[in-house]
Amino acid sequence: MPDSPQQLVKLHLSVPVIRDKLFAGIELHYMSARPTFHNTTDGFGQPLTVQGLEADDFTVVNFTLLSRELIKNLEASVSLYNALDRRYGDPATRFHRQDVIEQDGRSFRVKLVYRF
Repeated sequence: MPDSPQQLVKLHLSVPVIRDKLFAGIELHYMSARPTFHNTTDGFGQPLTVQGLEADDFTVVNFTLLSRELIKNLEASVSLYNALDRRYGDPATRFHRQDVIEQDGRSFRVKLVYRF
């Protein structure tokens, strides 16, 4: 099946830093190589890529700090995604010119949730 990995692994570990208030988490995502499923051609119909190439396997590591009720009714988290800045891509569909679409590198997110 195109775009389907044979192995997909997700591990998550969360530990309290301050009991019931602050937690540190690490996630590990692994996806095995996936075949692409279309040929890309130039303006004259000549193939630029070969059907059946693969999007390489990859491992991504994410880190998160999460606070619960540090301030009443406020939840806050800070996350670093793809912390090792791993370059990887996903197989494209027939609507794209390329066979593999490169994904984002390292990114950072701050999230605040206030409940009332």
